[in-house]
Amino acid sequence: MLGNSNFGAVFDFHSISKGIFNYYKHTFCLVDEDSSDYNFILDEGYYVTYTYKGGYNQYRQVFEMLYKFIKINKYTILGDPIEIYKIDVYETAIEDEYVTQVQVPVKLLSGLTL
Repeated sequence: MLGNSNFGAVFDFHSISKGIFNYYKHTFCLVDEDSSDYNFILDEGYYVTYTYKGGYNQYRQVFEMLYKFIKINKYTILGDPIEIYKIDVYETAIEDEYVTQVQVPVKLLSGLTL
């Protein structure tokens, strides 16, 4: 399982809105579609996504940027943001080499497609 870039976590949206970026509802490991052993399903749909390099102390700036983009485009946030650890402490001890993807589930404006 280590080194497969398929681990992630689900943030708590309400905590983020209060400026708390290290409170999570769930952690998860992505499995193949044909797997039958799982207990959590990520919702299908549109996600505003940002991938960044470096330590986790960038959360405030990442979420400010994502939420600004969502507001400008008049999207509606549908649920808790998630993050997927592409490269983390299990692949490197150097924080500058971490690669993290943050995704926010959204509803697009009526009639709009990507």
